[in-house]
Amino acid sequence: MFKLILLYSVFVLSIFLVGCSFSKPDQPNERNDVDQSQTNVESEEASTVPEVSPIDRQYHILTEPDFIYISEFLFSIKDQIQNISNDSVNGFAKHNLHGFGYQIKVHARHYAAQEKNPDVVEKLDMMALLADSIQKEEDTENLIDLMYELNNVIDDLAILLNVNRNTASELARQEYIDKLNAELQSRDDLTVVKDPSICKEEDVYCFDYEHTLDTIVQISFDDAQKEFYNLLLNYELPEAPKEGDEPEGYSGIVFYENGYSFYKDSKTLFRAPDHSFETVKPTEEQLFGIVITLVRSYGKNFYTEYFETKVDAKRTLDGMADLKEFARDKVVLDWIDESSEALQKYMYSEDDETLRIEAWKRLNYFGNVVDVYMYENDFY
Repeated sequence: MFKLILLYSVFVLSIFLVGCSFSKPDQPNERNDVDQSQTNVESEEASTVPEVSPIDRQYHILTEPDFIYISEFLFSIKDQIQNISNDSVNGFAKHNLHGFGYQIKVHARHYAAQEKNPDVVEKLDMMALLADSIQKEEDTENLIDLMYELNNVIDDLAILLNVNRNTASELARQEYIDKLNAELQSRDDLTVVKDPSICKEEDVYCFDYEHTLDTIVQISFDDAQKEFYNLLLNYELPEAPKEGDEPEGYSGIVFYENGYSFYKDSKTLFRAPDHSFETVKPTEEQLFGIVITLVRSYGKNFYTEYFETKVDAKRTLDGMADLKEFARDKVVLDWIDESSEALQKYMYSEDDETLRIEAWKRLNYFGNVVDVYMYENDFY
């Protein structure tokens, strides 16, 4: 009798538990949604592409994806598939298929989270599912089949998205040009030159703003810039060793016994001994050639590329300290101090964009003078 009561209790409990498992909570929390999606995508038994709700996809957006553009991602994976498949005779021994599968899975989810076309989303979900299988599969023959299927899915996506191998580089180039144009338009100290012939006139200073834009700009010099420009024009490298001492193919370079070498025309540095200023100190006569080079390096245009973060600012500040060691002219020393102060203000701010641009413009103040020197004397 006791056993019958016990069995009946177990039966009732099982019905209760089954009922609970199929009951739908009134307000499912977001964490449960994410876990369920994870189970769907990673289930080895899944035979169809799992449905992933739009609200769930927001949890898969990567803060720092390995690829900026989806086309870059797709064709990178195609190349990796080719390389890995070539090694199939060795059982893929040289490749980390776990890392390969994980990279595909997280990036497929990342792009799916931002995609509005349901057909593209479906293919990206399929990529994630195949990637998960690749991570877990140990049989070589099955892996080859999975790689083949993954490659086909990528081909389908390329058609749906209308992208090719060149799309990413074309998009990146256009984005870069757009940034440069926006940056140039913000420069109140520069004027785009429509007729480059005016640059030959006296007291008209021009330079090529950036080769990608093919844009010549005009700049007006104040007294300090004019003084620095005259220093550039009047500087002469120390007497060179006798002709014929330079290595073959380096006729435009002058080599010195202390290991330093400079371009003969522009007088800018070609190479330091062991690529360091510490190994051998330059002579006093060589110092200004190094100054020209470093001013141009730290005073570049296009802060979109060269001066974006506080890490860039710290690196530049350290470089300015090196530059100060070589500078002898007051106008240059004053510029170094003013630039260093502007850099420090930005570094200790709360990522103040105005201070960042001010620091860059302060550096650019003499950097553009060297640009004029290089352009007007055909030293490019």
